[in-house]
Amino acid sequence: MKKQQEKAKGGSKKSEIFLAIFLAITIVASLVCATIFALRPEFDTLGFLLTRFVDYDSEYQTDYGKVCYGTVFGCEVLTPENIDAAVDTKTLGQQEIKYIFKHNNEVVELKQTVFVVDKTPPVITVEKEKATICLNDKIANFGLKVEDNYDGELTEKATIKYREEDQKVVIDVKDSNENLATYILPAELGDTESPVITLNGDEHISIYQNNWYSDAGATVVDNCDEVELKTTGSVNTNAVGAYEITYSATDNSGNVASVKRTVEVKQPQRASGTIYLTFDDGPSQYTARLLDILKKYNVKATFFVTGRGDDSLILREHNEGHTVALHTFSHDYAYVYQSEENFFEDLYRIQNRVKNITGVAPTLIRFPGGSSNTISANYDGGQRIMSKLVKSVQEKGFTYFDWNVSSGDAGGATTSDAVFNNVVNALKNGGSSVVLQHDIKGFSVDAVERIIQYALNRGYTFAPLTASSFTAHHGVNN
Repeated sequence: MKKQQEKAKGGSKKSEIFLAIFLAITIVASLVCATIFALRPEFDTLGFLLTRFVDYDSEYQTDYGKVCYGTVFGCEVLTPENIDAAVDTKTLGQQEIKYIFKHNNEVVELKQTVFVVDKTPPVITVEKEKATICLNDKIANFGLKVEDNYDGELTEKATIKYREEDQKVVIDVKDSNENLATYILPAELGDTESPVITLNGDEHISIYQNNWYSDAGATVVDNCDEVELKTTGSVNTNAVGAYEITYSATDNSGNVASVKRTVEVKQPQRASGTIYLTFDDGPSQYTARLLDILKKYNVKATFFVTGRGDDSLILREHNEGHTVALHTFSHDYAYVYQSEENFFEDLYRIQNRVKNITGVAPTLIRFPGGSSNTISANYDGGQRIMSKLVKSVQEKGFTYFDWNVSSGDAGGATTSDAVFNNVVNALKNGGSSVVLQHDIKGFSVDAVERIIQYALNRGYTFAPLTASSFTAHHGVNN
């Protein structure tokens, strides 16, 4: 029995020795493997940023984190060989950038997801330090403006509420990306602000006696109410003196506003000279009204007619003592300035029309665009046709007229006021004024009566053009 126990103890000791040897071998092997693994170089991408968030419309800066190549004992930081995409920060949402890192012949490709997001709330600005709560519970305009970096103008989207418990106006506005902006403005109960009256036109006006005057009026706005503008005073253009027109308004809270305009009627300065009113391109639907105005003041004018309009209007021009002159039949630059043959064919065509209507073949003409026009160079093939035509028309017995006063109705002037001002400011005192207008422009015809009144009040006379009149020739540029 004793021998069996000793034998058993011996076997157990052998097993323990074997196990110890095995564990030692395992540990040594593990250490060897770990050492080999630690010494094997590779890409370390654990520092690479897989996801980034950037602000909308910001300046994008590349950031991919850190990627290196090496072992645990030393890792070389790498810079990407190339980046295959850029981030458009003006486009919200997800974008992808691919980075390629190389080390010798080894390559690793990594993808980064960039989210362009808008986290910026709108910007609220106000012009006034306090808001007014009107008698009708309306919140008066306090000059609100809302701008958003993504949505732009958002003023109309703002919610404006009066907070009665602390007498504050609260402005809330949320952009399309759910960014909320809030602005709190002190408020006062009751309207202490007067209406605002703005004059149409100048505060001080000077006109000459017997000249036409029409008051331009004024406009009024109030922060709380719809108010009525009252006008008092008048101007007697027949009497020299200073006149005052008053514009006033009162709102529902009793706030009063008043603005005045002064009009000085001055003694007219006498002038001398002859005015030749000339009208091109007609007749038209406005010609009859023009003839009525001329008849009212017994003023004779000159009409450079074309192939348009009713024959009856040309006959009336002739019968009422006006000069009917020629402006080519078609008024087609591309045709009449292509050659001398075309020009005279078109000119004789309009001459025959007038002769058939009135019995008279006119010889007074005006070139389309005037003798100084350069548009003819676009169609004449480089032959300088205007230089030829100004000679040949006179050789054939015609007299051509330009102008030295332009109404501007074929260019920048688009209102009767502009036409009036252009003409009266360019009249020649002591000389001849050949005025260019177009009776195919209604606003230009509207200015004629005022021009006549202005000129007659200053001593000018009117006359139609004749073959012996001042021709106002321009310099020829083609």
